[in-house]
Amino acid sequence: MRHKNPKVAILVVVSNGTDLEEYRISLDSVKCYARIHGYQFILIRDTGPNETCQQKDLFLAQKLQLYSRNCLKIFKNSKSFEDLFIFEACIRNLLENAENRIFQKIKILPKGRSWVRDGWITNSQWSRHVDFMLHGWKMSQLRETPKWVLKSIPTARNQWFSPFSGEFHVEKCTESNSTWYYDVKLIGDVEEIQKSLRKMADNVEVMKKKALAKINNF
Repeated sequence: MRHKNPKVAILVVVSNGTDLEEYRISLDSVKCYARIHGYQFILIRDTGPNETCQQKDLFLAQKLQLYSRNCLKIFKNSKSFEDLFIFEACIRNLLENAENRIFQKIKILPKGRSWVRDGWITNSQWSRHVDFMLHGWKMSQLRETPKWVLKSIPTARNQWFSPFSGEFHVEKCTESNSTWYYDVKLIGDVEEIQKSLRKMADNVEVMKKKALAKINNF
């Protein structure tokens, strides 16, 4: 039973100019989840990145610019996904090892323990015992779910299968939900899914160490 009038809101920030139709299933699923649980759903458009930190707290703003300068240099000079990964490794390393008390308030969850992941890692297979949210749902990359049995293994990053059977009707997203149904073909074996996630986490850790060794190349 949900609490009456819960003080919970789900905030979605999209870049200015983003075509919301490209993320229709993503947005509808989050909006429906919010309505079912009585949460407020808020969608706002970001006006774009700023060259300088707009944080009003002067001390915090100075620290953010100082600590992120090297990582931002990588980002500005990146020319490939490999360069982008080096930037991501730089930021993650900064937050995980920062001695500054400000950054210590940020908790970085290890691979396989966060609330969201890419679906392609397990071929769009998921488990309610492991997963909460899946990332990367672009309508232009949505494919028809195959009729054969799928395995929980990494596949192409530019495609995904919808875990839902049928379309969302947001107006039916209430506590007595009548529109949220799963495609059972995509509910995978929890052990196989965890096996794939652990293997991916190990591979990413190796890639991260190699990426950190290239930071000074920028």
